Amino acid sequence: RVLVAGHGAYLTEREAGRAIAPRLGAARKVAGDAWVGTEGVERVALAAGGVQYDLLSRSTERDVRALRAAGFDGDLALYAPVVPTDDEDAVLDAVGAYAARRKPVREALPEGAATGAAAAGRAREVLSAAVRDFALVGDPETVGERVRDLKAVGVDHVVGYPATGVDALR
Repeated sequence: RVLVAGHGAYLTEREAGRAIAPRLGAARKVAGDAWVGTEGVERVALAAGGVQYDLLSRSTERDVRALRAAGFDGDLALYAPVVPTDDEDAVLDAVGAYAARRKPVREALPEGAATGAAAAGRAREVLSAAVRDFALVGDPETVGERVRDLKAVGVDHVVGYPATGVDALR
C-alpha cells in the first residue's frame, strides 16, 4: 500500500481542507508496511514511518544524500512518470501538465500558458527543462542511466508511471 496526500488538482474542496497528519498516522496503524509520503508532506511522512515515498524533483539527489548523511537507513521509494522518447512534443503532451502543477514550474510559467505540445516561447522553455526534473525522459538507455544514478545516491525503489501508456515501454 502507498499512503499519499493527494495533490489539490485531484481533490474536492472538502478533501483538500482535511488534516493530513492524523489520517496518515491512523492509516499507518492499520497498514504498518505501507509506503508513506508525497510532495509537501515529507516531514509528516517521515514521522509516520515506513518506506518513504517521494516524487522525483530537482532536489531529489541532494535530499536523498542529506537523509542518508543524517542517518536515515530506512527504505526510500521514488515516483516518477516515464516518457521513453526524445520527441519534445510527445514529452510535453505526456508530462507537461504534470510538471506545470509543481510549484516552481507553476510560478515560472506565463499566465494561461499551454502545457503540452502547443506550448510556445517562454512556456515551452520552462516546460522543456522542467519535465526532465520531474520525470524520467529519453531513450531507454538515458532513463536507465538516470535510475542507476538515483539508486547510487540511496534510492531503494523507483516507481515508474508509463506516462505515454504501457505499450510505449515495450
